[in-house]
Amino acid sequence: MIAFYSVLRYTICMEQENYSKTLNASNFWYAHSYELEPDKDSYYRHNHSRYELYIFLEGDLDFIVEDRVMPLKSGTVVLIRPFQYHYAMIKASTVYHRIICNFDRSLVYPELYSFLDGGRELFVWDDNRYRAAFHDLESHLGQYSTGDAALLVQIYLNRLLMDLKY
Repeated sequence: MIAFYSVLRYTICMEQENYSKTLNASNFWYAHSYELEPDKDSYYRHNHSRYELYIFLEGDLDFIVEDRVMPLKSGTVVLIRPFQYHYAMIKASTVYHRIICNFDRSLVYPELYSFLDGGRELFVWDDNRYRAAFHDLESHLGQYSTGDAALLVQIYLNRLLMDLKY
């Protein structure tokens, strides 16, 4: 059901060699960020009421979910469930590149609920495949109307969850 998308904001912020692309609506938040020299103190332990897909693209860090430390490599996807504490622990001041999608359960097709609530949280996804998918998504977001952009995010989100399931 798409009726609850009321406010959608898509912004691109480019600052020297850092950039951030964000998309914000009432039931999801999407951010694609690249930082040349991340500030280690900017990443702190937090939680929220939504699910989160954290897609690690590049950097030198460990990702912590609750009390589990996960060393990440490019292509790692972490599924974080509501109210789980998590954060990135930056190990070196090198490039930090990631995609984050926070979303309400209402965006997920009911057929994927059991996967979403299952115990698995760490996945490795084919690097070229997801980069192409997110490039395609981002290339369309600025062109679509508010409702259509929100629908597109919902389609991509469910496709990603289906791919992760298998």
